[in-house]
Amino acid sequence: MKSKEAEIMQKIGYHSNIIQFYGVQQMPDKVFIFMEYCPEGTLDDLIKSLSGNMKQGQPCIVLKTARNYTRQIVCGLKHLHERKIVHRDLKPTNILLSGNGAKVKIADMGEACTFEDVKARRDSEKFTIGFAAPEWIVHRQMGSGSANHPQLRDLRIVNDDMVGKIDVWSLGCIVTEMITGKASGPFLFRGNNIFEPVSVPQRIFADWAKTDLRKFVLKYAEEPSVMAQSHAVKDFLDKCFEVKAEKRLNADKLLKLSFLQHHNLE
Repeated sequence: MKSKEAEIMQKIGYHSNIIQFYGVQQMPDKVFIFMEYCPEGTLDDLIKSLSGNMKQGQPCIVLKTARNYTRQIVCGLKHLHERKIVHRDLKPTNILLSGNGAKVKIADMGEACTFEDVKARRDSEKFTIGFAAPEWIVHRQMGSGSANHPQLRDLRIVNDDMVGKIDVWSLGCIVTEMITGKASGPFLFRGNNIFEPVSVPQRIFADWAKTDLRKFVLKYAEEPSVMAQSHAVKDFLDKCFEVKAEKRLNADKLLKLSFLQHHNLE
C-alpha cells in the first residue's frame, strides 16, 4: 500500500513554511506518515477566535500579522511551485501555527499533486468549493462538456504557470478571510468540506462563470474591513482574484508587491 501524500512530501523537501515530513512506515493495510507537530492550532481556529470581537472597519487579524502570515504562505507556495507541485486545497484549516503564533506552515498534502498530473487529469476530483479557483472547477468539468462552452474557454488549464495559480486564488480567499473574519468564496459555500464536482448543464455553468464569479470579484472589495485597508492590500487581492489565470500573478511575483515588501513587515 503506497501513500501518494508521502510521495509528494518527499518531493517537496524542507521549507520552513511547509509542515516538515519525517518519514513513512508502510504496513500491509495502512500507511503511517510522520510529520512535524504544531500544537498551536490552525489559522482557521485563530480567525474564529477573533472574528466575534471585530470592530467596524478593523481587520479580524491585525494587518501586520496578516501580512506576515501571507508572506510566509507565499514563500511556501513558491517552494512548492518551483518543484512543480500544487497544493489544490489551500484554506485556513490547512495552515498551521507555530512559534507562539509567529510562524505559519502549509499542511495537509492529501490533495497535492504534480503539475503534470493536473494537466493530464490524472488527479483527484475533489476540492473545497469555497476556496477553489474558477479554472480548477472548469478543469474538473471537462468530462461533462460544460468546459467547452465559449464563455469558459479562457478558464482552461493549459500550462504549468496556470497550474500553480490555482493556489494563488485560494490564497486570496485566505487573506480576505483574515481581514473580514468570514469565508469569502464566490461559490455556494457549504463549509470547509471537500465535495465531488457534479455535472452541470452548459447554460447554467456558463451563467455562473459570467455572473456569480464576477460579482464576487467586485463585491469582496466592498466589505467594510477591506475598504478600510490600504491600497497595497486591495491591489494584492485584485492580483489574486484575477479571473483569467494567465493574467493572475504567480507566487514569485506576489512577493514583489508592496503589501509583502519587507519594509511593510515591520
